[in-house]
Amino acid sequence: MEQIRSFPLKDIIISEDFKNTEPAAWKLQRKIDYYEETRELPEDIVINDENVLIDGYTTYLLAARYRLTHVPVKRGYVELIEARHRAGQKSYFWRVPTRLLGKARQGDKCIVRTMSGDKWVRVANVHRIQYPVQEVQLKNVKAVIQKNRKS
Repeated sequence: MEQIRSFPLKDIIISEDFKNTEPAAWKLQRKIDYYEETRELPEDIVINDENVLIDGYTTYLLAARYRLTHVPVKRGYVELIEARHRAGQKSYFWRVPTRLLGKARQGDKCIVRTMSGDKWVRVANVHRIQYPVQEVQLKNVKAVIQKNRKS
């Protein structure tokens, strides 16, 4: 991912999916509290090659609220893993956090957040997406345990 230290907030394009989504009040408040305490944005804003926001909408809203004209952004993609809890079961998707991008591959085990707590899953596929993903059901990958790989 390319890091851009100062990108004009007005040049970030917000998709209709994001515009029609209101973040949870507690999530936005947590980010406001962090910003007021540190004067730093709490999470990355990620845009694609056409400047369309693909991750970090609440951070974008925070920057707009405080009338920041330029923000740090990462130009890149969102990564999702597709995995099953057990062979033969339904596939689910989890969002890979920025710190773990590029680490997961097919066959790796990951610790993921589920509705019933943290679970182990085996990665079936890794998807890199250049467009916004507005899926309320997506949880985050917590850790990747890489399968033995030859360099």
